[in-house]
Amino acid sequence: MHSVVEGHEIGDLLLQQVAVRLSTIIREVDTVARIGGDESVVLLEDLSHHVIEAAAATRKVTEKIIIELNRPYILNGIRHQNTASLGVTLFKGNELAVDELLKQADIVIYQSKSNGRNTLQFFDHVMQDAINHRVAMERDLRIAIEQEQFQLYYQIQVDNDGNALGAEALIRGPHPQRNMIHPNQFIYIAEDTGLIIPIGLVGTRYRLRSAQGLGEKYTHTKLNLTSKYKCSTISPSGFC
Repeated sequence: MHSVVEGHEIGDLLLQQVAVRLSTIIREVDTVARIGGDESVVLLEDLSHHVIEAAAATRKVTEKIIIELNRPYILNGIRHQNTASLGVTLFKGNELAVDELLKQADIVIYQSKSNGRNTLQFFDHVMQDAINHRVAMERDLRIAIEQEQFQLYYQIQVDNDGNALGAEALIRGPHPQRNMIHPNQFIYIAEDTGLIIPIGLVGTRYRLRSAQGLGEKYTHTKLNLTSKYKCSTISPSGFC
């Protein structure tokens, strides 16, 4: 965190307000501690056992921290501006000593500062790339939902004799840079972020629109919702 240079009194007031702001963001199970100068440590607990999911949750918290700490401060009646540089390192159990974790955090903080103010950096570059990809995918999903960019495909369902019984409606996500995106690449992100519900609604709207042109033979519909995929089934009358 970059402090304003206005003397010890102003610096102390700033640190006090920073502590208050941090305490409003974290949960009761988390910890905030000042370790010296203008540096503080935020310890987030009870995160996912999956590293990417834990990193994604950490990123959301740290982004809130950056926004909150970037708001103006009123110190002794004078408005001040402050910026923060955040470094993140993930750990599980007692794999690393405290000193090693703090060393990793220091390394990425310096990297974060070198990238400019109000920045965030993860210790693992591979993880940083994975998190950036996840964030970009979530952003693209929100745009796709808003603009209904998904495409609908039908997969025929048949009986043991090969007779068509119905069709399962599946959605795919076209992307201007990544071409067609398979659901396996975005369903887990949609589920984690809650976007699976509006995606399911978009798919249902697509199916209902297309069902209008299938004729009276295909009038009975069934909506099949599972924990992993949202799909619709169009079937002949009496089949569900």
